[in-house]
Amino acid sequence: APTYATFTGLMQGALNLTGQKAVTTVDRSGKTRDDASLGSTFGAELVHFEKSTQHNIPDIFWEFLNASGTVYENGKQTQGQISNPWYYASGLPITEPYWTHVKIAGQANTLVMIQLYERRVLTYVPSAQFEFRVQVGNIGRHYYDWRYNNAGKPVPTATPPSRTTPTPRPTLGPTGLSVFAASSLTEAFTEAGQQFKAANPNVTDLRFNFQGSQALVAQIQQGAPADVFASADKTNMDNAVQAGLIEGSPMELLRNKLVVVLPNENFGSIATLKDLAKPGIKLSLADPAVPVGKYSLAVLDKLAADPAYGEGFKKAVLDNVVSREDNVRQVLTRVQLGEVDAGIVYVTDATAANATTTGGTQPVKTLAIPDKYNVIAVYYIATVKGATHPQAAQAWINYLLSPGGQNILAKYGFAHPANTP
Repeated sequence: APTYATFTGLMQGALNLTGQKAVTTVDRSGKTRDDASLGSTFGAELVHFEKSTQHNIPDIFWEFLNASGTVYENGKQTQGQISNPWYYASGLPITEPYWTHVKIAGQANTLVMIQLYERRVLTYVPSAQFEFRVQVGNIGRHYYDWRYNNAGKPVPTATPPSRTTPTPRPTLGPTGLSVFAASSLTEAFTEAGQQFKAANPNVTDLRFNFQGSQALVAQIQQGAPADVFASADKTNMDNAVQAGLIEGSPMELLRNKLVVVLPNENFGSIATLKDLAKPGIKLSLADPAVPVGKYSLAVLDKLAADPAYGEGFKKAVLDNVVSREDNVRQVLTRVQLGEVDAGIVYVTDATAANATTTGGTQPVKTLAIPDKYNVIAVYYIATVKGATHPQAAQAWINYLLSPGGQNILAKYGFAHPANTP
């Protein structure tokens, strides 16, 4: 189980994560990691950001700290807020909430949330009886001073912190954030970034690098300054992990599917998937090293395995390929400019193309790929090892996995990860 020493390095200020989920775990050594599955636990939503100490409070603790009941006031019993102000008994939060596993009543590996406050430690055991889920430990900083420094002598009554003159605490200063992301995430991440910065104005320099996932891995290997890597497939994320470029375990971010796109004029008169194999059709695909290029070949394999298309279908389609691009947006641009008759991209790219068309680029027509032939593209995200801004990186990942972040991604056609309702 964690000890006081566990939290020695975990008391620095945090970003405002209101609306997101408390999903960070901690072990006895103080090592932390995120477990997105914990976000579905009752009471895990972060609902209050205490500006004076720069820490977030989860719903389950906020409700407890603001509970009402019978109180003794002016010589009589009445109904009111038990702790008024809410921090009177506990003090203000001095850490973030962390999940861990401990032994309780002989039951090993019991899930519990812990958060340290100035005068108390709050714990939450989801599996406990309702009335015992949240408990308060009399082991805050002031109790420690009374017990060990004053030899049992009464300690002077603490003055509740003032909202106008808060107790000075370490705060997170201005920070940057460098995100390396698959090119198909361009519009969604750009909007999410605007919302993230609005909620966290101390992130003063948010930079994106949108390219093919394989190119991003190569750049990070060469020392490019990245804090976060978002890959459009598991293969490139695994390559990054194996190269020692990733901190912790990557997390599934979202899902996507493929679609055939055609120029608005449909020069090739393509009406069905079979038409992609017609002689003379000019087709653009991403290179097989690019996630969408690999997925495109998988779709062709599925089609060729169906007698309705025949074994020769894949070869006939590949014979029509006139360009292999380094990322999905280059495929899309060739189609928009009318340089080819068709291309295979993500559904989200087609959505983006028809939402913003400027200059020589034009809207595209789409030809759906039935689910039985399609491929589910799973995207992964992780903090880069040695990131210059690790705290901001984790906050960005937490935001994208939160309901607010997922709603923005869904707006651009992305599907939720498998472990999200």
